[in-house]
Amino acid sequence: MPKFDDKAEQPKFTILNGDYPFEIIKVENKISKGAKTAGSEVRTVEMAFYEDDTFANKLATIKDDLIDHPACDWKFSVLAKCVHFTVMPGEAFDVNNQWRGYRGWAHVAPEPDRQDPKKEWNRVRAFLTDKKAIPAREVGEDEIPF
Repeated sequence: MPKFDDKAEQPKFTILNGDYPFEIIKVENKISKGAKTAGSEVRTVEMAFYEDDTFANKLATIKDDLIDHPACDWKFSVLAKCVHFTVMPGEAFDVNNQWRGYRGWAHVAPEPDRQDPKKEWNRVRAFLTDKKAIPAREVGEDEIPF
């Protein structure tokens, strides 16, 4: 049961625009409902984005979907290259909660909300593969991915 914290504050929402380091904090499995990808498995990757590669100042948490569909499979490989995940060419691999703690760089830019174009949300535009490697952080089994 939660305990009252009189110093608790609503987290601030920051719109990002640029290249930022991130850490994967959670991966959820879902099923696509998209018109062209319906029924395909989806990995929703939740990432914490930081001001710089010291990972001291968290700016935002962003989710991005990887759809296991021939038209979208490239995104799995680009993420693997971005976080320097070791996999051989042609080898099958999966993105799952074992990826928690992997770090890399992504380009993030605002995107208008579909229901209210006056509102903006952060969106990962590209996982960057030309930045310096950031070692993964060791994540404990009992660590809650928030």
